[in-house]
Amino acid sequence: MSDWYRIARLCDMHVPFEDTTAVNAAFEFVTRIQPDEIILDELHDFYACSRFVKDPDRATSLQDELDAVGKHMKELRKRCPNAKITILESNHTDRLQRYLWSEAPALSKLKCLLLPKLMSLSDYEIGYKPNINHRGVFLSKHGTLIRKHSAYTAHWEFESEGMSGMSGHSHRAGEYNVTKRSGEYTWIEAGCLCSMTPEYMKSIPNWQHAVGFILFEGNTKQFSAMSLKIINGKILWS
Repeated sequence: MSDWYRIARLCDMHVPFEDTTAVNAAFEFVTRIQPDEIILDELHDFYACSRFVKDPDRATSLQDELDAVGKHMKELRKRCPNAKITILESNHTDRLQRYLWSEAPALSKLKCLLLPKLMSLSDYEIGYKPNINHRGVFLSKHGTLIRKHSAYTAHWEFESEGMSGMSGHSHRAGEYNVTKRSGEYTWIEAGCLCSMTPEYMKSIPNWQHAVGFILFEGNTKQFSAMSLKIINGKILWS
């Protein structure tokens, strides 16, 4: 048995708005380290289902988006055949449910429109969960909070959850550490894999390309967690 249990976190790809260079760097990283577990969130943007004003050329492209995400999932499974892979629920996966409830409630209970079925997750042996509690000491969630600067969101996710963990959602890379009487805690913002020039923003977003990484010692509760920046298309990791 390996002395280490390794978890890679790939957040906020937002197909069709992914950054190809960042995605390639993340996929090369997981290919190199062969993690025991990979956690994904927001591969999909579900752009066609959003409530925002949309480019009419993209407004009917939901099938194209699903097909593109399927290619990414297939490639990831090919690269990491033995990894446990899970997609986390998020505000973007909720877009489809909200759309069905508001625009087509009669269709909202169709099994074929439930997200695991719609995304064909069983084809790639990928699970779907709201969050993952690792060994009672570390929480993986997409995230529900947004603050202005790096690590500010991490601070408030810790305050909300009261335990160590990692989240996406903010598109930033950051680390918050705190010591209490009950012990030392850390919360990581895992960065993003999406484009830094999204069509809905006119200024440069304060985001960072990165992947999250969690390392457990064997079967213990001892862990280390971090975000690994993607710089010039590379993750420096020996």
